[in-house]
Amino acid sequence: MDQEFLAVLDGTLDGPNAVFALMESYLRELKVEGADQILFIADGGAVDLKRVEPLVRGLGIKPERSIA
Repeated sequence: MDQEFLAVLDGTLDGPNAVFALMESYLRELKVEGADQILFIADGGAVDLKRVEPLVRGLGIKPERSIA
């Protein structure tokens, strides 16, 4: 594991909406809107990919700065 950053391991049994709510709260805490670039990695399931764009918009991130 890369020691240069703190990994966040979390989960829920409440489904994808709850996972994305957790992710949004963590990203807000990190003030991610100031990042140069944000990379979202998932298993490729359409359920997750459909949620990335609204998440990015809700966080105030310019779409061209995120990659999903």
